Amino acid sequence: MGNMLDYIQQYNLRGFATFPVNSKTKRPLAPGWKNRRADVFEVLDERETYGSSGAYGILLNPTDFIIDIDPRNFKPGDNPWKRLREDLNLPNLGKATYKVKTGGGGAHVYFKKPADLDLVFKLHNYPGLDVKAGLKDKGTYVVGPGSVHESGKKYSIMVGTELTYIEEAPKELLELAAKTKRAEIKGTGALDGGEQEKKRYISWLKKFPPAVEGENGDHQTYKAAVKGRDYGLAIEDTIQAMLSSYNPKCKPEWTDEEIELKVNNAYKYATQPAGKEDPSLAFKSAKQEWDAEADELRKWDLDQNEKPKRTLRNAINYLYLEADLKGAVRYNEFTGDLEIPRTLPWGGTKVWTDTDAVLLKYYLAKKVRVEFSTALLWEALYAAGNRHSYHPIREHIEGFKWDGTARLDTWLSDYCGAKQDGYTANVGRKLIIGMVARIFKPGVKFDYCLILEGAQGIGKSTVCAILGGGWYGDIVLDPHARDTVDAIRGKWVVELSEMEVTRRSDAQALKAFISRTTDRARLAYERTTKDFPRQCVFVGTINPDEMGYLSDNTGNRRFWPVKCGGDFDLDAFKGVRDQLIAEAYQAFKKGEVLYLKGNVAKLAEIEQNKRRHVDPWQDVAEDWLEAEGKEVQELSMQQVYELILGGNIKNISRTEQCRIGRILSDMGWNKHRPNRGGSRQFVYRKPENI
Repeated sequence: MGNMLDYIQQYNLRGFATFPVNSKTKRPLAPGWKNRRADVFEVLDERETYGSSGAYGILLNPTDFIIDIDPRNFKPGDNPWKRLREDLNLPNLGKATYKVKTGGGGAHVYFKKPADLDLVFKLHNYPGLDVKAGLKDKGTYVVGPGSVHESGKKYSIMVGTELTYIEEAPKELLELAAKTKRAEIKGTGALDGGEQEKKRYISWLKKFPPAVEGENGDHQTYKAAVKGRDYGLAIEDTIQAMLSSYNPKCKPEWTDEEIELKVNNAYKYATQPAGKEDPSLAFKSAKQEWDAEADELRKWDLDQNEKPKRTLRNAINYLYLEADLKGAVRYNEFTGDLEIPRTLPWGGTKVWTDTDAVLLKYYLAKKVRVEFSTALLWEALYAAGNRHSYHPIREHIEGFKWDGTARLDTWLSDYCGAKQDGYTANVGRKLIIGMVARIFKPGVKFDYCLILEGAQGIGKSTVCAILGGGWYGDIVLDPHARDTVDAIRGKWVVELSEMEVTRRSDAQALKAFISRTTDRARLAYERTTKDFPRQCVFVGTINPDEMGYLSDNTGNRRFWPVKCGGDFDLDAFKGVRDQLIAEAYQAFKKGEVLYLKGNVAKLAEIEQNKRRHVDPWQDVAEDWLEAEGKEVQELSMQQVYELILGGNIKNISRTEQCRIGRILSDMGWNKHRPNRGGSRQFVYRKPENI
């Protein structure tokens, strides 16, 4: 998502209003920007303005604020951001939350706050740290990622952070930032028309035809209310004017409550000037309260005959307003699917397919007499689905409340029969925190694979299934297969069954596969392939006949083998699984690292080396060297192949040469090229400590 309009769409979908700004002065280029709503259609309308400006602003909501870090204002030798963390005793402040790198070399660190809490402009004693806080009617904004700075550099999302995760600000930070209150902010009064406008509106109402039952009176009254908005009157003034100067003419008269409802609808939803036809009224009477979902679907693209065109905006409008289609699409942020949460007129399955798109085309052609292309309908479905996007696992995790009992360090020993030590405690802990991290920060670096070793039938696969819940997958991994990406999409915990890999080429492929942070795929509604950040973790299961199943001597750090014993306590494990996830979520929010450090990393290396597959030729070489004693200090390729392995150097292949080189290297012998009488043949020298 590197294109500026893609960033803007993501902000809109998360409830942030946007508007174009001047890239040099950062001043808004859109009138009424303070009253903007998160409206994807305004973005479509202003696409050229956004493109020519090269920058856009993000209107902060009352529950949002950012700390604007500007190193250009730091005092020499000072790092106020580091000092702030130390002073508040919050070493992980801002590490997990969403952050944007500014074009000037600083950062915007996003936080959540109480909606009614106003904050200071600057943090006292921390020069270079400014505060920008949203508050109702205030109009605070920041420049968004993808914008071009006056220096020519672009604002960009910082690696490892996602707009989907903005931290609740800790109370220590809020108390500091709220020490000095600003003066109370008054409303702009933008809709508060003067007495002259009221008189003009009343005069217009007296001339405007009244509503007559059976003659589209709802629509007529709605137009009258919209006109009050067009004159810039306050809602209360429009209501009073309609009650006194319009309603008495209507047959029959509306109740006061009905007039009030119509005026509120007009101010909340109308965007066309009074008197212009609105196709929406064919679906929903102005007498009724519009659904909040249709809040931004108030504009139509009409031809010269005031008929709806075959445009993206209109297609989305029909998806929202047609009763049989309303609520028929939502975007699953985990699987990437456009789901069908209700029954369609033609049936359908759980996910939108090409067949459904074609049937939708014919349905709309018959129902509203507008024939859209299937390609445009896919775009409309994607846009409408994103308005109702959800992440099932985030909701799953956020629904848990940790009971405070620590279990992450002991679950492998308590339920899987593993030995309890520092190594087992850490790898079990990191795996589940990694599961949570991959959900809230898709694509975060977590290139590790826990391996459960044990006899067949003790419950290794069941443990994986319990951990993954409804998002578990079991594959026999072929890293070279093209369908592997499809096999892991929509999975949270992926079991790599019988993952013994003894061939070096397979080991390299497996290492590369586990290390990926994204997978490339093309979904049904996408025209091109795109990268999907990984949201899964891998757990290997194996019943090793012998310990040597790791063959890549340089990549084994990715594997965390754990020997399991006896039968697993699966019922008890199932009972605490949710609490393990809840505990891991708290650790993730505190910024706990996902890798092993210090002595634990050394313990992991010991465990990995125990499982390292040893080439049979290495056993032969070690036996020969032991028999020869310390006299052998240097070996050539020919000596190894002929004296030790009994071959003829004339017949040695390139593969065999590489194999011998790896064996000697694994044994600690160093490759060297001596200059002896013009000969430059490589030899291997014995290390001094052997």
